[in-house]
Amino acid sequence: MDNYSLSIIIPSYNGAASLAKNLPYLYNYLATRFQLFELIIVNDGGNDSAALSKIKKLYNCAIYDLERNYGKGAALRKGFSYAQYDYQVFTDADIPFTNECIERIINSLRSGKDIAIGDRSLNNSFYNEKLPVLRKLGSNIISMLSYCFIEKEIKDTQCGLKGFSKEAATQTMLQSTSNGFAIDFEILYLAKKKNLEIERVPVIKRNQDKSTVRILNNGIKMLAEIFKVILTTKN
Repeated sequence: MDNYSLSIIIPSYNGAASLAKNLPYLYNYLATRFQLFELIIVNDGGNDSAALSKIKKLYNCAIYDLERNYGKGAALRKGFSYAQYDYQVFTDADIPFTNECIERIINSLRSGKDIAIGDRSLNNSFYNEKLPVLRKLGSNIISMLSYCFIEKEIKDTQCGLKGFSKEAATQTMLQSTSNGFAIDFEILYLAKKKNLEIERVPVIKRNQDKSTVRILNNGIKMLAEIFKVILTTKN
């Protein structure tokens, strides 16, 4: 077992069923790999609190509640505000990537990188999913914005697996303002402004539950949030 500590933060909106199915895969890895770790789940205004309470008992999770559905960004800020360990990683409730990917994130952080992000566009990533037309269009627009405002090499800002040193999380996640899905873009934008070092790591998809996100409505909101971040963030 390694003697450094790890916080895993998972935002969840009515995701208890997905967590019940997929969390054992992650938990068993953490329990055998780390002496000190914490699982933080943030209930983003969902109506499955009773089911989440059962998960809390089974896996000794910390569960925090938002009073209503604010969005992914707000849920992550809440979770990271309670995270206390050396390395802090967030992922989705369906645990879509293999534990090997988390290992890559941690190795990157241990090597001195401030932030490590999963990148589905890398050649050695395995993410065989055909995106709907609207989602692909939105992804291309965000990639273009990333090219212009973050780094040319970062083509995938929205991958649901990112890790931070504790200090980098304080400088980015805890200073963010986006409540929705634009949070992924914003934290990388803030990292660039603060000259933090970002490394991309390949990811391997293990699972992905059917998305309940309304692509058009959420996509428009996300782009509006991204432009707000670009226009209002101070140097």
